[in-house]
Amino acid sequence: MIELAGTWFDGNTSRQVPATLRVHRSGEFELAAADHSRRGRFTEFELSAPLGDTARQLALPDGAVFETRDHAGLAKIRDWGHHRHSLELVHLIERHWGAVLGLTVLTAVIVYLGMVYGVPSAARSIAYALPASMLDSADEQTLAVLDRAYFEPSELPQARREALRAEFESRTPALAIPVRIEFRKGGEVGANAFALPGGTVVFTDEMVELAQDDRELLAVYGHELGHLEYRHSLRRAIQGSIVTIAAVLLLGDATATTDVVGAVPLALTDLAWSRDFEREADSFALDFMSAEGIDPGYFASLMQRLECRDRARTSEGFNQSEFDACIGQSDWTSGESGLGDFLSTHPATRERIQRFQEAADSAR
Repeated sequence: MIELAGTWFDGNTSRQVPATLRVHRSGEFELAAADHSRRGRFTEFELSAPLGDTARQLALPDGAVFETRDHAGLAKIRDWGHHRHSLELVHLIERHWGAVLGLTVLTAVIVYLGMVYGVPSAARSIAYALPASMLDSADEQTLAVLDRAYFEPSELPQARREALRAEFESRTPALAIPVRIEFRKGGEVGANAFALPGGTVVFTDEMVELAQDDRELLAVYGHELGHLEYRHSLRRAIQGSIVTIAAVLLLGDATATTDVVGAVPLALTDLAWSRDFEREADSFALDFMSAEGIDPGYFASLMQRLECRDRARTSEGFNQSEFDACIGQSDWTSGESGLGDFLSTHPATRERIQRFQEAADSAR
Protein backbone atom coordinates (compact mmCIF):
# COMPACT_ATOMS: atom_id res chain seq x y z
CA MET A 1 0.00 0.00 0.00
CA ILE A 2 1.15 3.55 -0.81
CA GLU A 3 0.08 6.38 1.47
CA LEU A 4 0.05 9.91 0.05
CA ALA A 5 -0.28 13.03 2.22
CA GLY A 6 -1.94 16.04 0.70
CA THR A 7 -4.88 18.44 0.64
CA TRP A 8 -8.53 17.75 -0.13
CA PHE A 9 -10.90 20.09 -1.99
CA ASP A 10 -14.53 18.98 -1.99
CA GLY A 11 -15.36 20.69 -5.29
CA ASN A 12 -18.25 22.66 -3.83
CA THR A 13 -16.48 25.23 -1.67
CA SER A 14 -13.05 26.85 -1.59
CA ARG A 15 -12.26 25.12 1.72
CA GLN A 16 -9.20 22.89 1.82
CA VAL A 17 -8.40 20.31 4.49
CA PRO A 18 -5.47 18.00 5.14
CA ALA A 19 -6.10 14.49 3.83
CA THR A 20 -4.49 11.11 3.29
CA LEU A 21 -4.88 8.95 0.22
CA ARG A 22 -4.08 5.24 0.54
CA VAL A 23 -3.68 3.25 -2.66
CA HIS A 24 -3.54 -0.55 -2.62
CA ARG A 25 -1.63 -2.65 -5.12
CA SER A 26 -5.01 -3.97 -6.29
CA GLY A 27 -5.87 -0.46 -7.50
CA GLU A 28 -8.36 0.40 -4.75
CA PHE A 29 -8.03 3.72 -2.93
CA GLU A 30 -9.18 5.01 0.45
CA LEU A 31 -9.39 8.75 1.07
CA ALA A 32 -9.52 10.11 4.62
CA ALA A 33 -10.02 13.83 5.30
CA ALA A 34 -11.09 15.68 8.47
CA ASP A 35 -14.79 15.29 7.79
CA HIS A 36 -14.83 13.15 4.66
CA SER A 37 -13.93 9.62 3.56
CA ARG A 38 -14.14 7.95 0.19
CA ARG A 39 -13.35 4.66 -1.53
CA GLY A 40 -13.07 3.60 -5.15
CA ARG A 41 -10.72 2.67 -7.98
CA PHE A 42 -7.61 4.77 -8.38
CA THR A 43 -8.25 4.98 -12.13
CA GLU A 44 -11.26 7.19 -11.34
CA PHE A 45 -8.81 10.03 -10.72
CA GLU A 46 -7.72 12.31 -13.56
CA LEU A 47 -4.06 12.88 -12.83
CA SER A 48 -2.60 16.27 -13.82
CA ALA A 49 0.51 16.42 -15.96
CA PRO A 50 3.83 16.46 -14.10
CA LEU A 51 5.59 19.83 -14.12
CA GLY A 52 8.87 19.97 -12.23
CA ASP A 53 8.30 19.72 -8.48
CA THR A 54 4.92 21.47 -8.44
CA ALA A 55 2.03 19.77 -6.67
CA ARG A 56 -0.04 17.37 -8.76
CA GLN A 57 -3.79 17.17 -8.69
CA LEU A 58 -5.94 14.04 -8.73
CA ALA A 59 -9.42 15.11 -9.84
CA LEU A 60 -12.59 13.06 -9.54
CA PRO A 61 -15.54 13.33 -11.97
CA ASP A 62 -17.68 15.27 -9.45
CA GLY A 63 -15.10 18.08 -9.23
CA ALA A 64 -13.42 17.02 -5.98
CA VAL A 65 -9.62 17.22 -6.01
CA PHE A 66 -6.81 15.66 -3.99
CA GLU A 67 -3.52 17.56 -4.26
CA THR A 68 -0.13 16.14 -3.29
CA ARG A 69 3.58 16.75 -3.62
CA ASP A 70 4.50 13.13 -2.99
CA HIS A 71 6.03 12.52 -6.42
CA ALA A 72 7.87 9.43 -5.24
CA GLY A 73 4.62 7.84 -4.06
CA LEU A 74 2.90 8.63 -7.37
CA ALA A 75 5.85 7.15 -9.24
CA LYS A 76 5.41 3.86 -7.34
CA ILE A 77 1.69 3.80 -8.15
CA ARG A 78 2.58 4.44 -11.78
CA ASP A 79 4.98 1.48 -11.67
CA TRP A 80 2.11 -0.70 -10.51
CA GLY A 81 0.41 0.20 -13.78
CA HIS A 82 -2.71 1.73 -12.28
CA HIS A 83 -2.26 5.18 -13.81
CA ARG A 84 0.07 6.69 -16.43
CA HIS A 85 -0.11 10.22 -17.83
CA SER A 86 0.60 10.87 -21.50
CA LEU A 87 3.17 13.55 -20.52
CA GLU A 88 5.02 11.30 -18.12
CA LEU A 89 7.87 10.88 -20.59
CA VAL A 90 8.20 14.67 -20.88
CA HIS A 91 8.47 14.90 -17.11
CA LEU A 92 11.20 12.26 -17.05
CA ILE A 93 13.14 14.03 -19.80
CA GLU A 94 12.95 17.46 -18.18
CA ARG A 95 14.56 16.09 -15.02
CA HIS A 96 17.72 15.04 -16.90
CA TRP A 97 19.97 17.83 -18.15
CA GLY A 98 21.63 15.56 -20.69
CA ALA A 99 18.32 14.77 -22.33
CA VAL A 100 17.27 18.42 -22.27
CA LEU A 101 20.56 19.52 -23.86
CA GLY A 102 20.38 16.77 -26.47
CA LEU A 103 16.82 17.63 -27.43
CA THR A 104 17.71 21.33 -27.57
CA VAL A 105 20.53 20.61 -30.01
CA LEU A 106 18.27 18.30 -32.02
CA THR A 107 15.58 21.00 -32.19
CA ALA A 108 18.13 23.57 -33.35
CA VAL A 109 19.37 21.20 -36.07
CA ILE A 110 15.82 20.48 -37.25
CA VAL A 111 14.96 24.20 -37.34
CA TYR A 112 18.20 24.96 -39.23
CA LEU A 113 17.62 22.23 -41.81
CA GLY A 114 14.02 23.32 -42.17
CA MET A 115 15.00 26.96 -42.78
CA VAL A 116 17.86 26.14 -45.15
CA TYR A 117 16.26 23.33 -47.14
CA GLY A 118 12.66 22.64 -46.12
CA VAL A 119 11.09 26.09 -46.34
CA PRO A 120 12.81 27.11 -49.63
CA SER A 121 11.92 23.76 -51.20
CA ALA A 122 8.27 24.04 -50.17
CA ALA A 123 8.07 27.66 -51.35
CA ARG A 124 9.60 26.73 -54.70
CA SER A 125 7.08 23.94 -55.26
CA ILE A 126 4.15 26.18 -54.33
CA ALA A 127 5.39 29.09 -56.47
CA TYR A 128 5.69 26.98 -59.63
CA ALA A 129 2.31 25.33 -59.00
CA LEU A 130 0.27 28.57 -58.86
CA PRO A 131 -1.80 29.27 -62.00
CA ALA A 132 -0.84 32.07 -64.38
CA SER A 133 -4.22 33.78 -63.91
CA MET A 134 -3.48 34.27 -60.21
CA LEU A 135 -0.08 35.79 -61.00
CA ASP A 136 -1.57 38.16 -63.59
CA SER A 137 -4.13 39.36 -61.07
CA ALA A 138 -1.39 39.87 -58.47
CA ASP A 139 0.59 42.00 -60.95
CA GLU A 140 -2.38 44.20 -61.78
CA GLN A 141 -3.26 44.81 -58.14
CA THR A 142 0.35 45.39 -57.06
CA LEU A 143 1.07 47.83 -59.87
CA ALA A 144 -2.17 49.68 -59.13
CA VAL A 145 -1.14 50.12 -55.51
CA LEU A 146 2.36 51.29 -56.50
CA ASP A 147 0.89 53.76 -58.98
CA ARG A 148 -1.30 55.28 -56.28
CA ALA A 149 1.43 55.40 -53.65
CA TYR A 150 4.70 56.10 -55.46
CA PHE A 151 4.67 56.30 -59.25
CA GLU A 152 3.45 58.72 -61.87
CA PRO A 153 2.96 58.12 -65.61
CA SER A 154 6.23 57.90 -67.50
CA GLU A 155 7.51 61.14 -68.98
CA LEU A 156 9.86 59.43 -71.43
CA PRO A 157 9.01 60.17 -75.08
CA GLN A 158 6.65 57.59 -76.56
CA ALA A 159 9.18 56.73 -79.27
CA ARG A 160 11.88 56.10 -76.65
CA ARG A 161 9.63 53.79 -74.66
CA GLU A 162 8.54 51.85 -77.74
CA ALA A 163 12.13 51.48 -78.93
CA LEU A 164 13.26 50.13 -75.57
CA ARG A 165 10.25 47.82 -75.32
CA ALA A 166 10.95 46.42 -78.79
CA GLU A 167 14.63 45.93 -77.93
CA PHE A 168 13.82 44.14 -74.69
CA GLU A 169 11.18 41.92 -76.27
CA SER A 170 13.48 40.92 -79.13
CA ARG A 171 16.06 39.77 -76.60
CA THR A 172 13.69 37.96 -74.25
CA PRO A 173 14.44 34.22 -73.99
CA ALA A 174 11.70 31.62 -73.63
CA LEU A 175 10.38 31.77 -70.06
CA ALA A 176 7.57 29.93 -68.31
CA ILE A 177 5.53 33.15 -68.11
CA PRO A 178 5.08 35.96 -70.69
CA VAL A 179 6.97 39.19 -70.04
CA ARG A 180 5.44 42.68 -70.18
CA ILE A 181 7.50 45.88 -70.08
CA GLU A 182 6.20 48.93 -68.23
CA PHE A 183 7.68 52.39 -67.64
CA ARG A 184 6.89 54.74 -64.76
CA LYS A 185 8.25 57.99 -63.35
CA GLY A 186 9.85 56.83 -60.10
CA GLY A 187 9.62 60.01 -58.02
CA GLU A 188 10.90 59.18 -54.54
CA VAL A 189 11.76 55.66 -55.67
CA GLY A 190 14.29 57.09 -58.10
CA ALA A 191 16.35 54.96 -60.49
CA ASN A 192 15.06 51.43 -60.17
CA ALA A 193 13.82 48.37 -62.01
CA PHE A 194 11.91 45.42 -60.62
CA ALA A 195 9.90 42.39 -61.68
CA LEU A 196 6.45 41.42 -60.44
CA PRO A 197 5.47 37.73 -60.07
CA GLY A 198 3.21 37.58 -63.15
CA GLY A 199 5.86 38.71 -65.63
CA THR A 200 5.67 42.51 -65.45
CA VAL A 201 9.04 44.25 -65.54
CA VAL A 202 8.99 47.93 -64.55
CA PHE A 203 11.70 50.48 -65.40
CA THR A 204 11.58 53.95 -63.91
CA ASP A 205 12.37 56.97 -66.04
CA GLU A 206 15.23 57.74 -63.69
CA MET A 207 16.86 54.38 -64.38
CA VAL A 208 16.62 54.91 -68.15
CA GLU A 209 18.09 58.40 -67.81
CA LEU A 210 20.89 57.20 -65.54
CA ALA A 211 22.07 54.64 -68.12
CA GLN A 212 24.64 55.89 -70.63
CA ASP A 213 24.17 52.96 -72.98
CA ASP A 214 21.12 50.83 -73.72
CA ARG A 215 23.24 47.76 -73.13
CA GLU A 216 23.34 48.76 -69.47
CA LEU A 217 19.56 48.61 -69.43
CA LEU A 218 19.65 45.24 -71.18
CA ALA A 219 21.97 43.99 -68.44
CA VAL A 220 19.46 45.09 -65.79
CA TYR A 221 16.67 43.52 -67.85
CA GLY A 222 18.56 40.22 -67.78
CA HIS A 223 18.75 40.45 -64.01
CA GLU A 224 14.99 41.02 -63.74
CA LEU A 225 14.35 38.10 -66.10
CA GLY A 226 16.26 35.97 -63.61
CA HIS A 227 13.82 36.99 -60.89
CA LEU A 228 10.94 35.97 -63.15
CA GLU A 229 12.47 32.68 -64.22
CA TYR A 230 13.06 31.60 -60.62
CA ARG A 231 9.85 33.16 -59.21
CA HIS A 232 11.87 35.02 -56.59
CA SER A 233 9.33 37.58 -55.41
CA LEU A 234 6.64 34.92 -55.11
CA ARG A 235 8.94 32.49 -53.31
CA ARG A 236 10.07 35.18 -50.90
CA ALA A 237 6.47 35.98 -49.98
CA ILE A 238 5.61 32.31 -49.54
CA GLN A 239 8.72 31.64 -47.47
CA GLY A 240 7.91 34.56 -45.20
CA SER A 241 4.39 33.22 -44.67
CA ILE A 242 5.63 29.71 -43.90
CA VAL A 243 8.22 30.95 -41.41
CA THR A 244 5.67 33.20 -39.67
CA ILE A 245 3.18 30.36 -39.31
CA ALA A 246 5.93 28.03 -38.06
CA ALA A 247 7.07 30.64 -35.53
CA VAL A 248 3.53 31.05 -34.21
CA LEU A 249 3.18 27.27 -33.82
CA LEU A 250 6.59 27.00 -32.17
CA LEU A 251 6.25 29.97 -29.83
CA GLY A 252 2.54 29.49 -29.20
CA ASP A 253 1.79 33.20 -29.54
CA ALA A 254 1.12 35.21 -32.68
CA THR A 255 2.35 38.42 -31.04
CA ALA A 256 5.77 36.81 -30.50
CA THR A 257 6.59 37.43 -34.18
CA THR A 258 6.34 41.19 -33.56
CA ASP A 259 8.53 41.19 -30.45
CA VAL A 260 12.23 41.88 -30.83
CA VAL A 261 13.22 38.35 -29.83
CA GLY A 262 10.85 36.83 -32.36
CA ALA A 263 10.97 39.42 -35.14
CA VAL A 264 14.75 39.87 -35.48
CA PRO A 265 15.57 36.24 -36.44
CA LEU A 266 12.68 36.24 -38.93
CA ALA A 267 13.87 39.49 -40.49
CA LEU A 268 17.51 38.34 -40.74
CA THR A 269 16.42 35.07 -42.34
CA ASP A 270 14.35 36.94 -44.92
CA LEU A 271 17.27 39.25 -45.73
CA ALA A 272 19.59 36.27 -46.23
CA TRP A 273 17.12 34.68 -48.63
CA SER A 274 16.77 37.97 -50.50
CA ARG A 275 20.54 38.24 -51.00
CA ASP A 276 20.64 34.66 -52.30
CA PHE A 277 17.88 35.47 -54.78
CA GLU A 278 19.78 38.53 -55.99
CA ARG A 279 22.93 36.46 -56.55
CA GLU A 280 20.90 33.90 -58.48
CA ALA A 281 19.38 36.66 -60.63
CA ASP A 282 22.89 38.04 -61.25
CA SER A 283 23.96 34.59 -62.46
CA PHE A 284 21.02 34.53 -64.85
CA ALA A 285 21.99 38.02 -66.06
CA LEU A 286 25.54 36.86 -66.79
CA ASP A 287 24.24 33.94 -68.85
CA PHE A 288 21.77 36.25 -70.62
CA MET A 289 24.49 38.77 -71.48
CA SER A 290 26.80 36.03 -72.70
CA ALA A 291 24.06 34.64 -74.97
CA GLU A 292 23.28 38.12 -76.32
CA GLY A 293 26.92 39.12 -76.76
CA ILE A 294 26.74 41.94 -74.21
CA ASP A 295 29.83 42.82 -72.20
CA PRO A 296 29.20 42.17 -68.45
CA GLY A 297 31.06 45.39 -67.78
CA TYR A 298 27.92 47.31 -68.72
CA PHE A 299 26.15 45.94 -65.67
CA ALA A 300 29.13 46.88 -63.46
CA SER A 301 29.14 50.41 -64.90
CA LEU A 302 25.49 50.97 -64.09
CA MET A 303 25.95 49.54 -60.59
CA GLN A 304 28.78 52.02 -60.02
CA ARG A 305 26.58 54.89 -61.17
CA LEU A 306 23.72 53.77 -58.90
CA GLU A 307 26.08 53.51 -55.94
CA CYS A 308 27.54 56.95 -56.59
CA ARG A 309 24.07 58.44 -56.97
CA ASP A 310 23.15 57.13 -53.53
CA ARG A 311 26.36 58.43 -51.99
CA ALA A 312 25.82 61.88 -53.52
CA ARG A 313 22.38 62.26 -51.97
CA THR A 314 22.40 64.53 -48.95
CA SER A 315 19.80 66.23 -46.80
CA GLU A 316 20.41 69.36 -48.88
CA GLY A 317 19.93 67.63 -52.22
CA PHE A 318 22.19 66.06 -54.85
CA ASN A 319 25.93 66.76 -54.52
CA GLN A 320 27.35 66.65 -58.06
CA SER A 321 30.98 66.96 -56.96
CA GLU A 322 30.54 64.01 -54.62
CA PHE A 323 29.02 62.04 -57.48
CA ASP A 324 31.91 62.90 -59.84
CA ALA A 325 34.52 61.97 -57.21
CA CYS A 326 32.77 58.67 -56.62
CA ILE A 327 32.62 57.83 -60.32
CA GLY A 328 36.29 58.69 -60.64
CA GLN A 329 37.51 56.19 -58.09
CA SER A 330 39.40 53.29 -59.59
CA ASP A 331 39.02 50.48 -57.07
CA TRP A 332 35.47 49.26 -56.42
CA THR A 333 36.43 45.87 -55.05
CA SER A 334 38.21 46.93 -51.86
CA GLY A 335 36.64 47.11 -48.43
CA GLU A 336 35.33 44.67 -45.89
CA SER A 337 31.83 43.44 -45.19
CA GLY A 338 30.05 45.30 -42.43
CA LEU A 339 26.79 45.30 -40.58
CA GLY A 340 25.15 47.21 -43.42
CA ASP A 341 25.86 44.36 -45.84
CA PHE A 342 24.42 41.87 -43.36
CA LEU A 343 21.22 43.90 -43.04
CA SER A 344 20.77 44.54 -46.76
CA THR A 345 18.33 42.88 -49.16
CA HIS A 346 21.08 42.84 -51.83
CA PRO A 347 24.67 41.61 -51.78
CA ALA A 348 27.25 44.35 -51.27
CA THR A 349 27.56 46.57 -54.37
CA ARG A 350 31.33 46.04 -54.51
CA GLU A 351 30.74 42.28 -54.52
CA ARG A 352 28.39 42.55 -57.49
CA ILE A 353 30.63 44.99 -59.37
CA GLN A 354 33.63 42.74 -58.83
CA ARG A 355 31.74 39.70 -60.09
CA PHE A 356 30.69 41.40 -63.34
CA GLN A 357 34.08 43.06 -63.86
CA GLU A 358 35.79 39.70 -63.50
CA ALA A 359 33.32 38.20 -65.98
CA ALA A 360 34.05 41.05 -68.39
CA ASP A 361 37.83 40.58 -68.03
CA SER A 362 37.45 36.84 -68.60
CA ALA A 363 35.32 37.42 -71.70
CA ARG A 364 37.93 39.74 -73.14
